[in-house]
Amino acid sequence: SLRRWGLIAVGFCALTLTVTSATQIIRAVLFPPSEGPPISCRDGVTELYEATQRAVSHAGQQIDGERAALAEFRRSVEPAWSHYGTIARACRGDARGEAALRSVELLRYAEERAVRYEALDLSRLRRATPAALAALPPSVPAHP
Repeated sequence: SLRRWGLIAVGFCALTLTVTSATQIIRAVLFPPSEGPPISCRDGVTELYEATQRAVSHAGQQIDGERAALAEFRRSVEPAWSHYGTIARACRGDARGEAALRSVELLRYAEERAVRYEALDLSRLRRATPAALAALPPSVPAHP
């Protein structure tokens, strides 16, 4: 009957969508695509560390609040961290490399959290301090 064929068609579409989606997710998680040129574990971890330090510096220069500082941090850190998968594969099996990579990864997330919380206080101070300095009366020369 027509109703049964309709149900079969809908079931087949749902099954196809489910299998396709599950396959894509499994491939992305278990077999991520190569994200860049080959790099040694040491060079890659060093690159991630330096990118994190640069991002902290860039975010610290923001005076427009938490969102701007966080956006600047993420923008600054992204070029190097987009190769994380390649670097993780290069470090696989190297206990020291894996430990260093994990340490840098934890540092990145701690720095990002710190940028978020420091930006709340620092942005107010960075705006208020120049205004406070401008409000000071002119210097009077000291007489000997």
